[in-house]
Amino acid sequence: MDIITGHVNSDFDCLASMLAASKLYPDAVMVLPGIIGKDVRKFLNLYRDSFHFLSAKDIDLEQVERIIVVDTNSKSRLEKSFVKLLDRPDIEIIVYDHHPLSENMIKAQKVTIEDVGACITLIAGEIEKLNIEISPLEATVMALGIYADTNCLTLPGTTSKDAYTLAFLLSKGVNLQVIEDYMTNPLSLNQ
Repeated sequence: MDIITGHVNSDFDCLASMLAASKLYPDAVMVLPGIIGKDVRKFLNLYRDSFHFLSAKDIDLEQVERIIVVDTNSKSRLEKSFVKLLDRPDIEIIVYDHHPLSENMIKAQKVTIEDVGACITLIAGEIEKLNIEISPLEATVMALGIYADTNCLTLPGTTSKDAYTLAFLLSKGVNLQVIEDYMTNPLSLNQ
């Protein structure tokens, strides 16, 4: 069994990266960490039936042969049950990330780390190169990952590669209303 997972307290970039990795590794199952961010939880409440995410408790760890880790290169940011897998010599480990190297770095056979604004930029770039089809909903989730992690392309770590990847995703039918719904944080009555 191959699994795709990301960091605990998953954000939109992590969710989008998991989804994109599932396009590169179609036989792998996406496994959400036990804790996900509030906005991601709100999104999944509406769209959960559109995707096939499992939880860590649904996985028989003895059956795992490969783990694809996205949006982190640090063992300490993974679901505890998956950290144990990283020490097994029979498991292939693949990492995609955009964060600086960590002291507690995952030792992997394949590591793709690049200084871009969002992890999804790296994986969606591979999807484009391989000419893998994605649906408008998948493109929307992936674009949401870029918009969220780059603060709508305004953070200093944003690169031209992020903007180019966003243009590619827009060409695949991104629903900008969904982006606006999750990127707009209206003030509460008290605020």
